[in-house]
Amino acid sequence: MAESKHKKLVLIALALVFLSPLAASLPKVFASSSTITAQGSKLYLNSQQYLFTGVNAYELATDHSINWGCGGMLAGSDMDAFFAGLRPNSLVRFWAFQDLAINKNTNLRDWTGVDRVFAAAQTHNQRLLVTIGNHWNACDGGGQKNDAWYQGGYMQPFSPDGYQYRVSYWDYLQELVNRYKTSPALGMWELVNEPEMTCGGHVQDLKTFFDTVGGKLKSIDSSHLLEMGVAGGNQCSVVGTDYATLLSSPAIDVADYHDYNAETQAMPGSGDPSGLPARIQQAQAANKPIIIGESGIHGSDTASGCTSLATRLSEFKAKMDAQFSAGISGYLPWNWQLSSGGCAYDITPGDPLMTLLATYNLSLYLPTATAATPSSPTPSKPITTSNATAVTPAVQTPVSAAPPLAPATSSSPKASGTAMPKPTKTIDKNLLPVAVYTTSAVIALFTGTVVFFHLKLGFHNPLSHIVGINRVRK
Repeated sequence: MAESKHKKLVLIALALVFLSPLAASLPKVFASSSTITAQGSKLYLNSQQYLFTGVNAYELATDHSINWGCGGMLAGSDMDAFFAGLRPNSLVRFWAFQDLAINKNTNLRDWTGVDRVFAAAQTHNQRLLVTIGNHWNACDGGGQKNDAWYQGGYMQPFSPDGYQYRVSYWDYLQELVNRYKTSPALGMWELVNEPEMTCGGHVQDLKTFFDTVGGKLKSIDSSHLLEMGVAGGNQCSVVGTDYATLLSSPAIDVADYHDYNAETQAMPGSGDPSGLPARIQQAQAANKPIIIGESGIHGSDTASGCTSLATRLSEFKAKMDAQFSAGISGYLPWNWQLSSGGCAYDITPGDPLMTLLATYNLSLYLPTATAATPSSPTPSKPITTSNATAVTPAVQTPVSAAPPLAPATSSSPKASGTAMPKPTKTIDKNLLPVAVYTTSAVIALFTGTVVFFHLKLGFHNPLSHIVGINRVRK
């Protein structure tokens, strides 16, 4: 009887030796610190609070040789120059609609255009805010979404233009999220650009859309944040307290606001229950971060009667100063493109705004920071193919406006000499499995050895009363 028990102990000890490596190789339950996360009303990246400046670049996935495109196409060198010129870990908002993932020559799924964006962003250490669908008719199904679509029509192919090769938004979302959920370039998701329903009590319907579709996205990718995407003003089903109702959806992680029609106002809508100050308060009450998803100011140095680029620069800076001070986590002007269409929102290479976005002192709004310095009319939608638009975000480390920027080696943003808080010491979680394996193996080998000698050679182990293996042999 005792002999049998000894044999069992030996087998258990040997099992611990061989199973320890397996335990160490099991999936880790802790989230990667290289993913943007939210804690309360703050964003975090690499274990530090994350603030960003950036740009919209909706047309980045355009590839006229493969898809129908949405805006102008960037050549490979243009794409690289665009991403290389941003601060590392900037956030670029672009459109990844289904029409940009269909090969117009074969009518089959073709990810070439979207793949190219993710690859370039990853190469240059940048992040993407990926918009999956469009409320408006531009570049997504050939028609504006209606109430029926939000109430379940998204489960069926949406093709008011008669094109027969689209799948439903519901199915496309799952394809897209499954494909890119592990990309290091993925920053956040956005279900729909500026979703809204008609006036008359549809806020609960729109919230149900967020709950259901957002919940589906989170069931596929629970690691990345979902940003709301609404315009955030007086739109039906978004106005006033409706915004807070939508933000209460458990699927929504990040609030947003689109700043237009208030070009000279640093804090648009002060005193308005649908203005930016009210939206910041609602986000803070919901304990969620808020970003400026779009912000537009007309500007041109060549178009007659238009605000100069220098004046526009000061207006943007005033907005950034006021809005970051009020608690926003990120700022994305609309919108970068290779050439300008006149007096418009266009932000082109060489625009002084790009230098501001790349060097804006975000550390002023981080804990223990000390000084302060940095600074939209109606969006032109739908957008025509001739009106090319690309995005330029900036995040944590200021960058020179001139040559392409090499990826930064530090994850913490430091701006023009401002003292940064000392990093706290943390345990490298990737080493935990190694520690578990080593500890388990040592204990198992010690236990097995003691049992073996006690059983076979009759040695008395002075530690037997501790490890519980001292048995009377019959």
